[in-house]
Amino acid sequence: MYLMSEELARAHDRERLRQAQEARQAYHLAAAQRLNRRAERATKAATLHLARVTSA
Repeated sequence: MYLMSEELARAHDRERLRQAQEARQAYHLAAAQRLNRRAERATKAATLHLARVTSA
């Protein structure tokens, strides 16, 4: 009985670790997407600024 409880506790710990890892991956993916959008906006703004400067 003791070994069964211990194995169940280990399985529970493994599941919690897996869930934590998935949460970290999701957080990092969202952060990377935010940075990508920010970079795209900066590129667009720089392109528009350059177009205004060169056409003036």
